[in-house]
Amino acid sequence: MKQCLKRPATLENKFFFSCLFLFIFSSHLFAASFEENLIDIKNQIIKKTLELNSFASTPDVSVKILNEGSLKKYMDSAQSVQILFTNTDSILGGLVTPAVFLNQSKEVIGKASLICQVKLSRHYVRAKKFLSKGSKISLDDVELVYEDTHGKSVKNIHSLDEIANKTTTLGIAKGAFLTENSLKDMPVIRRGNPVTIWYLDKNIELKLKGKAVSDGYLKQPITVQPHLNENKFLEGEIIDSQNVRVNSLR
Repeated sequence: MKQCLKRPATLENKFFFSCLFLFIFSSHLFAASFEENLIDIKNQIIKKTLELNSFASTPDVSVKILNEGSLKKYMDSAQSVQILFTNTDSILGGLVTPAVFLNQSKEVIGKASLICQVKLSRHYVRAKKFLSKGSKISLDDVELVYEDTHGKSVKNIHSLDEIANKTTTLGIAKGAFLTENSLKDMPVIRRGNPVTIWYLDKNIELKLKGKAVSDGYLKQPITVQPHLNENKFLEGEIIDSQNVRVNSLR
């Protein structure tokens, strides 16, 4: 019976296989994983979205990559990925943009188109019932909802604080989003209302009775008329619904 003789491994063979093993091991050692590159891509897109939308924060942005499969051959061996954003105005909705895959030496090992869906959400104020023109808005009339910004007006109202002391300029349907154009400030003081006029100058404090000559809104000047001199008109600043401060009596 013939015996098979095992050929002794030569020094050259051992060296070859050792180098091959080290090459394969090092290529995987220095390559980021598929999952790591996927996270890096999403983080780059989120960062760009926040740069273009200063009101937003990271939790407001969601990214779904639609062609992960075709990118896998590059992402399995890439150390990093660089996204080339071709649209600097907006990347929301369907995004198709070039991506470059780099090794540890920053050499390009592949290029591909990245296809993904980018969604940005924020709060909106929505009518809970029909609001007729001229209605004063209350918290019972509206609700705060968190929705995708896609298709929404840039003039939408985003906070319940923005509806304080507001009335509607037109009829608003149930379920409609409130906008800047659909609301206006309510006068804090109405024309003809009695007011107390305050004048402060160093150690002098004067308190006069008068009336409003015009409607007065917060952060806007109002014209008042003291009862002592109905031919004099003073411009002042609203303190509250009954008091006005003036800087001059002339």
